[in-house]
Amino acid sequence: MTSWSVTACLPRLWADDLEMIQSMASTVRDRAVESAHQHSGSVYSARRADIAASCVLAVIAVATVFFYWPSWLHVGAFFPSWEHMAGRTILLISAWLAWRERSTLAAGQAFWPGIPVLLALGVLWLIALAADVLNVQMLLLPLLLLTAVLAYFGPKAAQALVFPAAYLYLAMPIAMLVQAPLHALTTRVTSFLAYLSGIPALVEGNFVTIPAGRFEIADGCAGQGYFIYAAAVASLYAYLRLDSWPRRVLLVAVGLVLAMVMNWIRVISVILIGHYSDMQHYVVRVEHESLGWSLYAVAMVILFWVGTRLESEEKKSGEPPESVPAGAKPLRPVALVVTLAVLGAAPAIWAMTGTAGAALARAPSLAAPPPPPGWSLETQESLASGWRPAYSGADSEVNVRYRSDEAEIDVWLMLYATQSQGKELVSGENEIAHTGTWSIDSRRRLSSDPPMNEAILTSLSGGTRVVRWWYEVGGWNTAGPIGAKLRQVAGRLTGRPEAGLVALSAPCDSDCVEARDRLDRFSGAASGALRAAIYAYRFEEEKP
Repeated sequence: MTSWSVTACLPRLWADDLEMIQSMASTVRDRAVESAHQHSGSVYSARRADIAASCVLAVIAVATVFFYWPSWLHVGAFFPSWEHMAGRTILLISAWLAWRERSTLAAGQAFWPGIPVLLALGVLWLIALAADVLNVQMLLLPLLLLTAVLAYFGPKAAQALVFPAAYLYLAMPIAMLVQAPLHALTTRVTSFLAYLSGIPALVEGNFVTIPAGRFEIADGCAGQGYFIYAAAVASLYAYLRLDSWPRRVLLVAVGLVLAMVMNWIRVISVILIGHYSDMQHYVVRVEHESLGWSLYAVAMVILFWVGTRLESEEKKSGEPPESVPAGAKPLRPVALVVTLAVLGAAPAIWAMTGTAGAALARAPSLAAPPPPPGWSLETQESLASGWRPAYSGADSEVNVRYRSDEAEIDVWLMLYATQSQGKELVSGENEIAHTGTWSIDSRRRLSSDPPMNEAILTSLSGGTRVVRWWYEVGGWNTAGPIGAKLRQVAGRLTGRPEAGLVALSAPCDSDCVEARDRLDRFSGAASGALRAAIYAYRFEEEKP
């Protein structure tokens, strides 16, 4: 009886089990479909967020170039001087590196403390632009872009773009600051290598003389191009392939050393070839650029070999890219408007001053002020001192001599009605005398009114002079170059861009005491008239 009851219940149990299995399968299928839809939606949402973040980054980059175009123009002018347009290639690589971080950007959030930092950098750029300090402008451009990213996308996104932003410096004229030290180092190393080679060589400055001829180690022989290219290649490889900062620094250092060594080999090889071929070899007579690039290719092969060795010793972290959290909103209109407004604040101030592109109404001219009582004015044709300030770019200048009894004072006035890059009152290229004609024995700052600089000059052909000079900038007088630059900033922002140099000179004997006394007497009587002569052009412009 019992066995028949169990047997009778089996079909019902199997039916119940089958129904339960079908229910479970249906549930699993529904969840799988739902999960697939969610994953598809998540992927689609992430892609949309990446695209939105990339677009916002492009807007910020374009705005930075547009707002700060006076400085970016110098970057664009730098490109034609680069072989194979390496500068543009670096810009494209930097843009690609930034695009690779789009997921990190999409996951970011606005960081409002970055706004005052962005504003401060804009003010610094404004000061550098008004003072025509190009290197500071170049230094600030990538920082402005990176700080705008910090303000809109947050610290983590800004950290991810540090290298792409820093990579831009290799495409800027500021990178060429390495030329002078590389040139000096190349000259020293070449002199040492020529001594080791045993060939008779006389090194004088940048010239190497051998029995067969003479070579000049010109600026192009410094190897700055190879140096910058090596820095670009090595740093990019290290950033993409290495995780350890010590190994990254080591690889970049290896690349820079290889670039310098190969350039030294190139220079000494040309000299040796010239010596043994009696200056008749193709490398000496025609060109040696191909030799340099061949050696550079060897350097790059060695660099990549070192890079692969460092890479094999390092276990890559393999961290996945930043995931976009659910609900992330890369498009934040308020944050974007505020960021762009602060980014463009300093350029807007510059545009409103009216001096950004001011043109002269007429060609300015200087006139010699009348002589003070007891002094007479001589014509320029009678001057024969041979001294002239080595200042370039002045809109007008005048040279006169004032005489009193046996005393004579030579005066140079130079007017800069407007200033711009390469046409500046205070510049590293300007000097109080031509160094090829005069040697500057001493300098000092005088606590006089107006404040002046003083230098003792000795002519290479014989003769000594005492020279005193000061700067007139926007209605103010100063003796220091930093003070002149600061006055230039204030003058350009307030509509007083004019500036000038006032320089006085007197011949002197061995101790120059009498010459200093004559200069004291003349400047005390004529400084007011000399200052007025600098600004006479402005007063004429303001007349109706």
